[in-house]
Order: sequence, then structure tokens, then C-alpha cells
Amino acid sequence: MGGQWVYEWQTGVDEFGTPVYNCMYEALRLNNAKEAQEYQDYTFDEHFKKPISSYPPRHLIHDYILGRARKYDIKRFVKFSTFVKQVVKNENGVGFSITYEHLPTRTSSQEYFDYVIVASGLYTTAFFPAYPGIETFPGRVIHSKDFRRNEELIQVQKLLIVGTSFSAMDIAQFHQKLNSTAHTYLSYHKDAPSIVYPESPKVHNIPCLLKVSGKTCYFKDGNSFEFDMIIFATGYQINFPFLEPDLKLTAKKQSLIYNDLYKGVFLQSEPDLLFIGILIPSFSFGLYDAQAWLIKEFLLGRFDIPNRAQRQQEIDFLWDKYQTLAKVMKGDRRFAYVFLKFYYEELLKETPGHPQFINELMVDMQANNNERRATNAITFREDQYVSTFTNTKAAFSTSG
Repeated sequence: MGGQWVYEWQTGVDEFGTPVYNCMYEALRLNNAKEAQEYQDYTFDEHFKKPISSYPPRHLIHDYILGRARKYDIKRFVKFSTFVKQVVKNENGVGFSITYEHLPTRTSSQEYFDYVIVASGLYTTAFFPAYPGIETFPGRVIHSKDFRRNEELIQVQKLLIVGTSFSAMDIAQFHQKLNSTAHTYLSYHKDAPSIVYPESPKVHNIPCLLKVSGKTCYFKDGNSFEFDMIIFATGYQINFPFLEPDLKLTAKKQSLIYNDLYKGVFLQSEPDLLFIGILIPSFSFGLYDAQAWLIKEFLLGRFDIPNRAQRQQEIDFLWDKYQTLAKVMKGDRRFAYVFLKFYYEELLKETPGHPQFINELMVDMQANNNERRATNAITFREDQYVSTFTNTKAAFSTSG
């Protein structure tokens, strides 16, 4: 229990031969302030009984999630060690047929359900861009999804990381701490890195990788360098392999909005199929909890889904709001958080009684975190924020 916050040492496939979808590395720390993720009905104070860092290590966040699950006795509703193989619409057009396997016993079963909720997350399938000649590279090539322990980098003198976002910054920092003589290169594909790792004689931000020939990598600025290892920190694809084609989203990459989801939850073409947690994760705990609350209201008959034309009007309304804000706030780091707060407030209109998880202070907090993280990927985790629910100031923690 705990989804992506569960650390799995394995990569590729597990002991049952099923894909390992988890992407946590052992030394991961939160990259958004925990105060912007806090549950109002289960605060960090309630769980930890003392202040902790605004950017705690992954195992503490996992423990926090488990604590809330224990509070509401969630385990009694969960069937563990079960691999969903297929979700198809029933031939009569009503409900779904689910085929799944209990892994320890290798027992396959099929059951029928009126509704299906997909909550398997965004970080299951790595996006691996193709570069000419990459197959000729003699060293190790992995995606950051399969990076697990810092010790993997000890013998690497020259490391190329393709990408400059969260995992790229973390892995660069790990590499520099482990090896005093090593050089780390971070390749960005836009006009500038999305997050800046401070330049040093051993850390280099370089433009887009173009091709590979043996150990040599060639870049857009005309430079070329030899490397011992390449790590692709290039993000993830949306992938739900268990859904039949007619039930899949049209989008391939994660977004703040999807044009085939009503309320960001109900599949427009098949509204009995529902999604939680596939928006780009900001305020993720509170936002996804609100989506779950909306689904609960729907299943209990307290929220009625309008007809397809009316649903499309609302989808278009949200899409127009997104595009308008994107133009008005172009270049403003607050944009994503302002839009998601608007979306959250739209959900609250349909979910009476849901605790107020997201507020304006959290928007400011996330925007400040974004700015600090983008300008110095090393020191931003030293910042201390204050809980908007308990007024508790986070404990200080070094950036290491």
C-alpha cells in the first residue's frame, strides 16, 4: 500500500515476472513542499507528533500515507498481490469485465463490475526518446525510472543525464557527492534548463543531445564528449495497458487537463470508467482526494452526470479557462497552481462536505518553491514552510 511511494529495489520485472512500475530511488526527497500536499483531516502534526522538514525523504511520506489509511481502516477494502490483466466493456454495453491474477497462487479470475476506477498513476511507463547511434554506446544506459541507489554511480567518471527536471537534478547531486573527481553533464532540449544545477568545474549544462557514436555523444552546440554512462531523465508516458483500446485516453503525455475527461475524472466516451490522479501532480494529495470524493458522491447517487453534449460544454469551458490563463500568465510560475486551484474549486461545487485542502497560501507556497527550485536545485530543500492547517513551521533540514 502506498502506490509509487513504495520503494522497490527491483527493476524490469519482479519475482512473479510482472512489470515493476515503481520509480522511487532510495535517496529521494520530496521536491514540492509537504505543506502543499497536507491532508486537512490528517495533518503532519497528527501523524509525526513533531515538526519535520518541508522536504522529507520518501519513506516518511510513505509512512504518512499509511497512517491516514490506518486511520480509516482502508486495508479491509484492498485485495493485495493482484495484477489486473484486462478491463473490457461488457458485450451488452453495461459494466465491465475484469481479468486479474493473484500472483502468489497464479490464480486467474474474472469478475464483472458496474464501474471501474483507474488510479494507477502517471509514473509507470518511461518515455525513452530515440537518438541515432544510441545502440552503439558501450556503457550502461537507463531511464531514471530504473535508478535505485546512489552506489550505482560510484565508478562513473563522466555521466550524461538527458533532461533537467527533478530526477535529473537529484541524480546529478548524488553523482557529485559520491565522486570528487567525476564530471556530470546535463543535457536540456529547450532554450534553457527547466531547473538550474549551479555551474561548477565538474557540472555542465549543455544543449540538446543529437546523436551517439560509441562512447562519444554529440550536442547541438557542436561539442562532443565521451561518457561512461547515460541516464535518461526524460519523463513518462501515459499508459494503461490493461484497458482495451476503446477505453483509453487520447493523450500520450501528462497534462494539467485532458480533453476527453469530464470533470477531469469521467471518460467522456464511457463515463462509467473513472480516473483519479492523472493530472500533473501539484497539490496532489488534496486534489486527488477531491476527485475521489466526487466519485463517491456519484456512486452514492448524489451527483448526476449530464448528457454527453452538456458534458462536452463543461470540458470545453475548462479547456478555454486553461488556454486563457496560459496566455494571460505566460511565463508566470504561478500558472499551473492557479489553474489547478480553479479546477479544485470547480470540484468543490459538486462535493459538499469535502474538507478544504487547497488554498491561496498553498498557491503562493508552490510558486515560491518552483522559483527556488528552478534557480538552485541544491539549496531549495533548506526552506521551511508553515502548515496552513496547524500553523506549525517545518524543521530545518540541510540540502543533502
